[in-house]
Amino acid sequence: MAGEEFDVGEIDLRIQPVDDRTLLSPDVLERVVTAVLARIDDRERSRASGMADRVMWNSVREGS
Repeated sequence: MAGEEFDVGEIDLRIQPVDDRTLLSPDVLERVVTAVLARIDDRERSRASGMADRVMWNSVREGS
């Protein structure tokens, strides 16, 4: 599709001002930190699982 043109049509956009003080409230900050830490834990578990699978299959291929 590179180089092809297409019509997006109309875009309805609403801009809503945000009080930036609420973005740093303790409750919001705690939610953000909790979500980030959970995502890091998920990523690490996924990596560890992938590594365990690769180690197992490599040992099977090598006959160990």
